[in-house]
Amino acid sequence: MLLSIDMAKIFAVVNQKGGVGKTTTVVNLGAALASFYRQKVLLVDLDGQANLTISLGVPIDGSLPTIYEVLKGEKTINQVIRHRKPLYLAPANLSMTALDVELASKIGRELLLKNALSEVASKFDWIFCDCPPSLGVATFNALVAAEKALLILEPEYLALQGTKKILENVEVIKDILNSRLDIGGVLINKYDRRRKLTFEVEKIIRDFFGEAVLKTTIGENVDLAEAPSYQKTILEYSHKSSGAKDFKKLAKELMERFKEKK
Repeated sequence: MLLSIDMAKIFAVVNQKGGVGKTTTVVNLGAALASFYRQKVLLVDLDGQANLTISLGVPIDGSLPTIYEVLKGEKTINQVIRHRKPLYLAPANLSMTALDVELASKIGRELLLKNALSEVASKFDWIFCDCPPSLGVATFNALVAAEKALLILEPEYLALQGTKKILENVEVIKDILNSRLDIGGVLINKYDRRRKLTFEVEKIIRDFFGEAVLKTTIGENVDLAEAPSYQKTILEYSHKSSGAKDFKKLAKELMERFKEKK
């Protein structure tokens, strides 16, 4: 049976903790959807570190317009999107770090990304917003614009800290600004089957989030860590690696979870 997505699915990929693998997930899940399922995927870099942009080999030296200019009202999103086969990218640069201060008094600042994405949503099957490890203006905008929040967690007890705050913000935004928003998935990343702790924390996560937790887990894999330094996705860098297989499996699960029959 053919799987298809009739309307763009917009995801905010979030966790208040850094280093859990949000960018790795966005890059490689997007690549798997585009490569194996011929989906048209837009990635939006909202992090001031611009790791998503760097990972795809797009310069952050100020030579290209970015999502920062879009949120400031200086560019349209069509003017900043770059086609980095097989993906499309709305890049960022270090200017994003100033966003909270520069937009502090702007009326309607929480709707800036939603309005921008409305111009291109019909052109894509999936849009993934890579959020910074904070609950500032950029993350807030992503949650207002998104249909689903994709929460990335490590199987570590400390990684669960801060999750409650994210869930509270999702509920507030859902009540006030975005009634369609919910937790579209919880992904357990950096999964290490050699450790007893992994299974203990996984059980806690699955008991707490229930069916929101994705069946697929992303295992610890050195190729996933190395690929960004070569400015490649895992499918380009090591397509036979366990990391590549995990993301292919994750893409299949999301296609099945959100499939729509034509």
